[in-house]
Amino acid sequence: MAQHIGTLLAVLSVVVVSSTAVKCPGTATYTLSWKATWTKANHPNTVLPSSAHFSPLIGCSHSADYIMWRRGQKASSGVKVVAETGQTGTLKGEIESQISGGKALQLILPAGPGLGAVDELTSIQVKVTSNFSRVSLISMLAPSPDWFVGIDSHDLCDNGQWRETWNVTMLPPYDSGTDSGLQFNSVNQATVPFVDIFRITNTMEGAFKAPNPIVSLGEFRFKGLNLTQSQMNNTVMNYTDGSATTVLYKPTSTMTTKLSQTTTALYDSASKDSVGLLLFIGARLILAWLFRSSAGIVKSDHTVDVPEISLSDFVLNKFKEYGDDTAVIDGASEKSYTYSELCTSVKKFASALTRRGFQKGNVFALYLPNVPEYPVSFFGVIAAGGTVTTLNPTFTEKEIAYQLKNSAAKYILTVPEIADRARQAATEVGIKEVFVIGEAEGCEPWASLLSDDGMAFPDNVAINPKEDICAMPYSSGTTGFPKGVMLTHHNIVSQLCIIMHENFMSQPRRGTTLGLLPFFHIFGMVVVMSQYLYRGGKLVCMQKFEGEHMLKLVQDCKIHVLFLVPPIVTFLAKHPLVDNYDLTSVDTIISGAAPLGAELTNAVWKRLPKVVAIGQGYGLTETSPAVMLCPRKNCKPGAVGVMLPNIEGKVVDVQTGQPLGPNKDGEVCVRGPVVMKGCTANRDLSYLNNPKATEECITPDGWFHTGDIGYYDEEGNFFIVDRLKELIKYKGFQVPPAELEALLHTHPNVLDVAVVGLPDEGAGELPKAFVVPKGEITEGEIIEFVAQRVSPHKKLRGGVEFIEQIPKTASGKILKRELKK
Repeated sequence: MAQHIGTLLAVLSVVVVSSTAVKCPGTATYTLSWKATWTKANHPNTVLPSSAHFSPLIGCSHSADYIMWRRGQKASSGVKVVAETGQTGTLKGEIESQISGGKALQLILPAGPGLGAVDELTSIQVKVTSNFSRVSLISMLAPSPDWFVGIDSHDLCDNGQWRETWNVTMLPPYDSGTDSGLQFNSVNQATVPFVDIFRITNTMEGAFKAPNPIVSLGEFRFKGLNLTQSQMNNTVMNYTDGSATTVLYKPTSTMTTKLSQTTTALYDSASKDSVGLLLFIGARLILAWLFRSSAGIVKSDHTVDVPEISLSDFVLNKFKEYGDDTAVIDGASEKSYTYSELCTSVKKFASALTRRGFQKGNVFALYLPNVPEYPVSFFGVIAAGGTVTTLNPTFTEKEIAYQLKNSAAKYILTVPEIADRARQAATEVGIKEVFVIGEAEGCEPWASLLSDDGMAFPDNVAINPKEDICAMPYSSGTTGFPKGVMLTHHNIVSQLCIIMHENFMSQPRRGTTLGLLPFFHIFGMVVVMSQYLYRGGKLVCMQKFEGEHMLKLVQDCKIHVLFLVPPIVTFLAKHPLVDNYDLTSVDTIISGAAPLGAELTNAVWKRLPKVVAIGQGYGLTETSPAVMLCPRKNCKPGAVGVMLPNIEGKVVDVQTGQPLGPNKDGEVCVRGPVVMKGCTANRDLSYLNNPKATEECITPDGWFHTGDIGYYDEEGNFFIVDRLKELIKYKGFQVPPAELEALLHTHPNVLDVAVVGLPDEGAGELPKAFVVPKGEITEGEIIEFVAQRVSPHKKLRGGVEFIEQIPKTASGKILKRELKK
């Protein structure tokens, strides 16, 4: 065989024979045969392959890329090895094993001492007859008879469904120096080269191990690398199974380079024999996967079907099914709507608006806390063909007026407690009618709309789900004023279908949740209110967070699912009041708006052991909102989740825009049907009247740049580590520093200013101002100046610090990192 063909050791084919699946424990017959050529002179210190390297193992089912197994986990087996050996010769082996017991069958393919050093492995065939409900194949490094380090594991059989074939290609060591090798301190002293294990499947899933690993297990150590601590921090992965820790290096770009160099040579000899041809095809498949991987696009393993339908039709059809089940309850007054009443009220509201000349495309503003009338008005406006724009009920008159004018709202609905602000803002921008739930001077009662007979309900409104806007929440930016985010019917219908996939937010239809997160916010609007009502659950509304009131509602209403933000999760973990209430009905907690740390997650689990799942997600107003969620059954602590179905993600270099591989920090970008309207052809329509902002964040091929810095690991878990944008998040609320800076610049005694967010365990971040004074002024005066002009969440709770000069770059950009030190 030509020397360059020896670059690939073998293509292994596993053949499985199906039998009826039964409950564990199962039994299996395992037959393995192999052939290899080996020259002792080339490998003087090598231990020949033996039964220790081929015996099957029994363990729990798993899907991790790096797993350790003790030989003590195996069941009884009978092994027969036939080998023909010599200074130069052909190795042959056969093994037959009878196995019983255990929860799942684990089969190993050898790649350790002996076999890792053969000149050429010409064939391995495994035949399995099994009634285990789950069977996995694992490619192994076997440094000693007692330890196995799993490099690659995949299911051959899952829930009784067998794959017909499974192909694995093994590659030899790279030329990485004479010190490279495996050295272990067990009874058998030996040194052998490394073997890189690649897997090929029909979906081209990839390469998982880089050259020169270091593994520390107490019994032995892989060594031969001289790395700086910085390099190790960037490339080392730790995996712990409770008894020991494995450290393996992750894939590097060297793989692509080396494979590229060998492919051309392989082609020359491919025509000379069938083995060469097979090896060449295998190498090309690996290269294809690597270049696909280098594109850095991460996708879900799942897809969902999304109907092209208006959001109002999507939900109203479901409301009709649920009839007299309770839909919405006010947590304070206990006022409620059944689904029949909710559906009727939505139609009456839409009919009343139509009679008043409200038409398709008109905008209706909701300036409301979380009240039962919120979903009635929200879906009623949409059913009439209109667009809802939602406002924070803590907004000042000026903030309300800006959004009303920018969105061209025709009407506004509010409650008596904040009606004065709404009426004054409406007058400022020329809105003549302000509706109020209850009674307030100068406002028209909500009851006048609900007294409509519903006969003018616009059944014939022609909605194009992918083009027509149904919701327009506003997203704060780091520069300028808040921007109207244009979300289509298809955006939100897609979001609902995607998050309700069984791997994520699949819940019993009649579950109960607490509507605590504000409905004006995209998370509360879509993930909480719209999703839970669509699935027929019970939504208990809470207008503002009060710790003891929340605990009482959870206890009395038997809340099953809590949608929270990290500060409230902290309350559950640490506040002594929690011990006074029965929260055992809660089985799921989902956190959003800001990252949830692993320590806080564990603290809640310790205090609320009945909770089945604690997860979090990641998204933005511009993405309807969720693009990542933690799977219900496999949530990695600290991760914000994995990509949701139908959505693509990638991490790009901030400077070059090039996609990055796993475990490299860059800007997170997403693409899919949940991204606001401008991700398609009409890119000037993403942000209302703001084509410049649209162009800056959405590429021509539909990638949305989130402005957040993060990375993903080999398993597709995403982690958010920083914000490229300078947006401050106080208790989940957005605080644009530029807005506060612009306000402070209007003060006559402020020469220069910069606002940053200070980390805070309870609130996430606190806005703090660094001020260069122009005259006599105190910290209290500045804090009061801001407090009188902004919403409560934008106050300078982090304080004020006077400095002589704001640090800036040569181009004038504020060095906020310097201020945070």
